[in-house]
Amino acid sequence: MSAQLKEMNMTPAQRAESNRSFRQKRVWNMAEEFARTGAFREIAMTGGVNPPVAKRTPGKGAIMGNTFIKRAEVPSVLHVQCAYIEPGNRKYLHWHENAETVWLIVEGEGEFYGGPNDEDVYPVKAGDIAHALPGQWHG
Repeated sequence: MSAQLKEMNMTPAQRAESNRSFRQKRVWNMAEEFARTGAFREIAMTGGVNPPVAKRTPGKGAIMGNTFIKRAEVPSVLHVQCAYIEPGNRKYLHWHENAETVWLIVEGEGEFYGGPNDEDVYPVKAGDIAHALPGQWHG
C-alpha cells in the first residue's frame, strides 16, 4: 500500500504520531540540485482534457524535473520537485486532487495558468511565487 493510501485511512492524530518517527531527507540546496543534471528526467503527462488556454502555450508540454518528495512514497500532500522548463516549452496543464501547487520562479519569465477559471493567465518572472488550490488547473 502506498504511503498516500495508508495516510487516507488515518485520523489526523494517528497521522501525526506516525510521522514523528518518519525518516527522510529534509533539506536540499537548489544550486547543488540543479548541478546534478543526471538526476533530471523529462516529466510529461498524456491524456485528460486540457482547458482552452492550453492552446496558448507552445512546446511539447514537458519539463525536466528532479523529485525530492514523492507523495506515493512519503506520507505528505506535497510533491516537491526541482524543475526547469526549456525556453519555448511549457509545463503541461494538469490538476491535483489533494495537493496544492506552489511554484517559486527562480530564473526567467513566462506565464502561469491557474486559478478558479481555466482561462486565468498570469505573467511570472524571477522572484515570483505562483499558487493553485487542489482541483485547479495549473501549468
